[in-house]
Amino acid sequence: MAIEGLTQEQVQAAADTVQVHKFGGSSLADAFCYRRVARIVTEYAGASDVVVVSAAGDTTNRILAIIAAAKKPGDTAAILLEQLEKFQLGLINELLGSDLAQSLCQLSNADFERFRRFIRGKESISRDAELLAYGELWSARLLAALLRKQGTRAEHIDARDFLCAEDAPEPLIQEQVSREGLLQRVAPYPGTRFIVTGFIARGLNSESLTLGRNGSDYSATLVGSLLDAKQVTIWKDVAGVYSADPRKIERVVSLPALDWSEAEELARLGSPVLHPRTFQPVNRERMVISVRSSLKVENQQTRIGQFEHAEPRGKVFTSLSEVVLFKIELNDKRLVDQLDELDLEPIFSWTEPEKHHQYLVFHQNHLDYISRWLEQIDNDNAVTQIRGYSMVALVGDRIQETDQYTTFKLQLSEQKVRRFGLGEHGNSAIAILEQQLDSRFLNRLHSQLFNYRRSLGVLVLGRGNIGSAWLELFKQQR
Repeated sequence: MAIEGLTQEQVQAAADTVQVHKFGGSSLADAFCYRRVARIVTEYAGASDVVVVSAAGDTTNRILAIIAAAKKPGDTAAILLEQLEKFQLGLINELLGSDLAQSLCQLSNADFERFRRFIRGKESISRDAELLAYGELWSARLLAALLRKQGTRAEHIDARDFLCAEDAPEPLIQEQVSREGLLQRVAPYPGTRFIVTGFIARGLNSESLTLGRNGSDYSATLVGSLLDAKQVTIWKDVAGVYSADPRKIERVVSLPALDWSEAEELARLGSPVLHPRTFQPVNRERMVISVRSSLKVENQQTRIGQFEHAEPRGKVFTSLSEVVLFKIELNDKRLVDQLDELDLEPIFSWTEPEKHHQYLVFHQNHLDYISRWLEQIDNDNAVTQIRGYSMVALVGDRIQETDQYTTFKLQLSEQKVRRFGLGEHGNSAIAILEQQLDSRFLNRLHSQLFNYRRSLGVLVLGRGNIGSAWLELFKQQR
């Protein structure tokens, strides 16, 4: 479909040459982090690439605290706003210097004056998203200005200027109008790096919308999809996806590649690296998602894409220290049907027909949502919440065909397993445990599954055939 003001060649050139990069709040936590991101964008992004950014550091949480405090008496909101203003203006002055900072400070001062009017009750702002959007806007404006200071052609784009959505718990993107708006902004200007706000969109009534927590990762793949880009790189503080969470497991390795189905299953099971919504807009036949470390750029990355005919292998061991079980009495078909239609997929589920019970397992983070929903529809107390459970899982394509699957079941035989089974698509083995998880158990299980051994390089110097003699002696000593 033709786009007003653009030739088909310009649209195709954008699809073929523009890649998308995303940086989260921790990557923009302070001035040093901004400079590191600017270097990455200059050295590792193409001249026409698009960069999606989150609010710097804990800015989003600060704004939420200001909104909450403004509803209460006292000066808390004003004090929190003063601290946030000091933080944001401090970043501008430290990164840009007095001359370049002046125009950006003027814009930010106007923004903070609006916050003050809101706190004093002189301006009514009914939607939190209107204020939350400033966090991403400040990041995009500042990074674009910093790149220009360093001699790079860069401009910022407020996503609300092109990304249109219908308001909903998960806003429904109006793809055609959003695609046209983005391409009209980007395609005519090859050689310019555009810094785009993540997390936010514009509603059908011109209201500000947020795309939810982890909305910036979703924004990045969404922008990539609208451009029909070949690659989206998500820069994080970890070097890709590991064989397990390095915060829990001591000896992990990063994975060079994951198939779409493996990555989506890992995200569904609560991986901290990727959120399930990140994959929603992706063209799986064209796009690749690369997960890289912004702290150590030279480290290995994980590429997520369509990799067919891979050998069956368990790739990632994942765990949740607390999950919530819901036991449903199978005597109310209306309730069962409503649960099936619930717009929230359980981590795991099973039925015990002899007891007339069905069990649904949800992530702890979903407890409040499920509880509120049940209060509205469960009048007969047919659903019982059960606490004190945890989950471990092994993710990999055709997992049941691997030796690791047998090892996993064997190692779990000594634990209090409430239920063991395969994920819906056969790319995960999941165990629900009636026990707490401890570090020793997790590390031992990971070690048994992946059997990684320490390697040691030895250099042997001497006369004659000393190398083979040493190897022979080593075999004897072993």
